Amino acid sequence: MRLLGIDVDGVVVDTLTLYKQASPNLEDPLDFWRDKNLYDNLAPMEGAVEKLEQLSKYFGIVFVSRLKGNHHRSKVYFLKKHFPFMTGFVGSHEKWILNDSLVAMVDDLEDNLRLFDTNKRVLFGGKDFPDWKSLDVNAFHLGYMY
Repeated sequence: MRLLGIDVDGVVVDTLTLYKQASPNLEDPLDFWRDKNLYDNLAPMEGAVEKLEQLSKYFGIVFVSRLKGNHHRSKVYFLKKHFPFMTGFVGSHEKWILNDSLVAMVDDLEDNLRLFDTNKRVLFGGKDFPDWKSLDVNAFHLGYMY
């Protein structure tokens, strides 16, 4: 099975907007990420579930995410609840380690993609992939299938 890597924060759930709203009110801005229930009441970004479910017909969907603080369990439960078709979850600060295992990596931060092979870098939120609604699943899977 060919595996497609998908970042979580900023790609399938908008924690970044919540972080920006909450951080001025926190003594330590990292306290936001230390919330063990961080993902419990969040919803996926519009179109993410539908498009990833369609892609799961062609690829194993593996969520690859940096873990900050104590929210690991909440993040995994969020993913299992909203993306029951997912193949797996990998928590790592060194996402590039999966370069040889993935056909592509979708991330919202260019810095997280820079050590992946150029043809495997998919920047979410950029001009070619601004949001999930704009994704042409057929064109995407044909581009990474072979």
